[in-house]
Amino acid sequence: MKTTNYLILLCLFFFSCSSNKNGETYNIENSEWIYSDFEISYNLFFKPSGKLESTHPNDNTLDNDFWKQKGKTIRFSFNNKYSTYKFRFSGKDTIVGKGKNKKFQWDFKLVRVRKTTANNSL
Repeated sequence: MKTTNYLILLCLFFFSCSSNKNGETYNIENSEWIYSDFEISYNLFFKPSGKLESTHPNDNTLDNDFWKQKGKTIRFSFNNKYSTYKFRFSGKDTIVGKGKNKKFQWDFKLVRVRKTTANNSL
């Protein structure tokens, strides 16, 4: 009986401690985030159907910015995939990842600003 109780307590402790760790999946659709890397910060809005809006000052072609979530991995791209980004959650409201284009590769971070409704945009 003591052994069974001990095993139950051990399992409860293990499972409660393993939640909300790196790799947990959260839905980013209809959410707004602040993107930052070594040289710039701007806002991103992950709209339904994979559409991405940003306040990036150099993004002049807004119709070709997209995102895609497959399980724990999320990707987004700007300007017909000239620059691409791949990341995973490091917490419910924080994301870290790598961005790249034909010339460079860099680290970036996203911090959730708010959960939004489908009608909101930047």
